[in-house]
Amino acid sequence: MANYHKKSSPFDWDNVKPQLPINFGVDSNGEHYHPPSDKDRLIEKIALEKAEENAKRVGMDRRSFLATSAGLATTLTAVNMVSGCTSNGGDVVRGVECDLEGAREVLDPSKMFLMDVQTHHVDADSEYDERWQETNVAYATAFNLFFGGSCPDDAGPKIPCLGRDDFVDLIFRQSDVTVGVLSTFPALTCEQAERIGYPVPSGICGDFLPNQAIADTRDIINDAAGSQRMLAHAAVLPNPDASLSAEDKDRWVQETLRGMETAVNDFGIRAWKCYTPFGPLPVAQIGDLNQNDIISGLLDSSIVSQGWWLDDEYGQAMIEQAIALGAPIVNVHKGTPLLSFDPEFGSARDVGRVAVRYPEVQFLVYHSALNFDKASTAGFDEGPYDPDDYGPGDDPSGINSLIHSVVVNGLSAEGQGSDYIGNVVAELGGPGRRAVTRPEQGTHIFGKLLKYIGENNIVWGTDAIWGGSPQALIEGFIAFEMDEAIAEANDYPMLTPEIKAKILGLNGARIYGVDVEAKRCELADDAFATVRRDYKDMLARTPEPLRPRQVYKGPRSRREFFELWSTSPRPVFPG
Repeated sequence: MANYHKKSSPFDWDNVKPQLPINFGVDSNGEHYHPPSDKDRLIEKIALEKAEENAKRVGMDRRSFLATSAGLATTLTAVNMVSGCTSNGGDVVRGVECDLEGAREVLDPSKMFLMDVQTHHVDADSEYDERWQETNVAYATAFNLFFGGSCPDDAGPKIPCLGRDDFVDLIFRQSDVTVGVLSTFPALTCEQAERIGYPVPSGICGDFLPNQAIADTRDIINDAAGSQRMLAHAAVLPNPDASLSAEDKDRWVQETLRGMETAVNDFGIRAWKCYTPFGPLPVAQIGDLNQNDIISGLLDSSIVSQGWWLDDEYGQAMIEQAIALGAPIVNVHKGTPLLSFDPEFGSARDVGRVAVRYPEVQFLVYHSALNFDKASTAGFDEGPYDPDDYGPGDDPSGINSLIHSVVVNGLSAEGQGSDYIGNVVAELGGPGRRAVTRPEQGTHIFGKLLKYIGENNIVWGTDAIWGGSPQALIEGFIAFEMDEAIAEANDYPMLTPEIKAKILGLNGARIYGVDVEAKRCELADDAFATVRRDYKDMLARTPEPLRPRQVYKGPRSRREFFELWSTSPRPVFPG
């Protein structure tokens, strides 16, 4: 447990420049770049200026001040000034921007049961696959350039900031998360790649967090805490390469199903994570290419994965195996395109169909299909959903893809009452940050999810630790308030403190079978609770962050985006 009392990465955190608690506008996952709008830049400018003023008033430097709840209140006030609306905590944070104790009290989530169902880390020490950073160059490069949110501002690799020790520190010491769920990314093992016939070395195989590592992290954390702080997913890649023979395809599927059985019987895992936009790259397309050509093709989207659907033969085989194993929780990534993803399969149109076919299965839709567009990887603003705008066969963009799939398959929560519990669940990794940083869109996001998915069927996730500690997003959501005028115009239900408590933890606990009342007693005095209290006491005395909170470390212009990829170090192999 002693290892988790201190920062684990060898960086000089004192030299990190001041950052806002939450990233505004700029966004990149390594495949695309979404620039900040003029409004985003204005928010950043005003927030930093106000933080400088307020920091002086309380006798602190700006960097330290921005690590406090008062720094977050100042940031949210800047959002409200620029957006011209009273949502996003306008009433909640008003008057506490210079009140360190008052802001802590107003935004304090520690008395709530907080369950983050989407957390991540990588095998930073290559303990499980000693060569994955060499063989999976595409992902290693993306991690080093775009996902090191807990790292300082330097040109060094970010993978050392994304390991297990950092995960424990950022999730359980630097945030009030009660229970976390460790998830994963899709990955093709090099054994699978060799069988398919990938060019060797292709730079796109190797598992940076295999199921064994996920289970070990869960067990190490729970043993260290002396209680159950972690649950875990097992990764499933059910779809074989299209070029394989029928016999080899069947072999692939049977190995996938056996892998699921192993995850349950050997690792004690009871939930699955899958990515319908991801699969093997077409061997016919990449067979004669070298590594640089392949990665260049991934970047310009001329090469994309072979995606699949939840209701095709491979998806159904996976779902039926989950049922047979007594682990009927399927977490599926929708929207939010990542490197190599086929955007079309980011659609949630299949979700409603399988939810009707398999009512005993809980389908958690990760990212709620935010940023889905079958023809593009570009993001766009979230607005209202009107069922009259679409026919049964239409597939609208963004979160509306999920909502429309639910509506046309007769699973809408509208008119069902506050007790309605469905088997389609919206997860907020991505939409949560969008709501906090863009309150008008946030009103539409939460309004339509509450209206059509239901207050009992929305769960909290943050994608931590890609962006550092999730604490700022948690506090930002506590402060968030829907715009009453927008809500009234669209007949949206309103977020209440009771509904926020459901979203932040109670809904996830119900789905995963966690006894909240028993957990409150069990966790109140475990080892991690003590560490968290000590950390908060330290911050109250000397509020200097040991590391930044939710910050963005990727490129801040299109030129930087392409320069980063073109100059990033990676092995070069002859064609």
